[in-house]
Amino acid sequence: MADLKEYTMAEVGEHTSLDDLWVAVCGRVFKIKEEYLDDHPGGREVLTAVAGKDATEAWVDVKHSKSARKKMQAFLIGKVKGAEVKEQLTDPSYIWPEQIEWEKRKQSPKSDNNLTYIAAFIVMVLAAYLALN
Repeated sequence: MADLKEYTMAEVGEHTSLDDLWVAVCGRVFKIKEEYLDDHPGGREVLTAVAGKDATEAWVDVKHSKSARKKMQAFLIGKVKGAEVKEQLTDPSYIWPEQIEWEKRKQSPKSDNNLTYIAAFIVMVLAAYLALN
């Protein structure tokens, strides 16, 4: 981190065009490549709206995934002079507290859900059988 060039927010603010778009996130400065603008999952509008600005609040609100944080490392060009660097929030290995629960749900066996559907189906068939007899 010590070898990153320092930029003032005034310098970041000078880079707002599509072919030269910089944003500050968590005390770091990122130069977003023009070809990435259309690949951004939120659309180019999300990035152009924060061009030349501190986008930390928007970044944190979205709670970007590990893959997003990993991808953004390719755009890192420096740090904001005098800003507190919240390195963990842009570190690909960091997991948002909310993501821990999401990851647990994602990794839990789906058989529990299947059992619920099967049990509901059996109850419906049994109810239909009893109603017809």
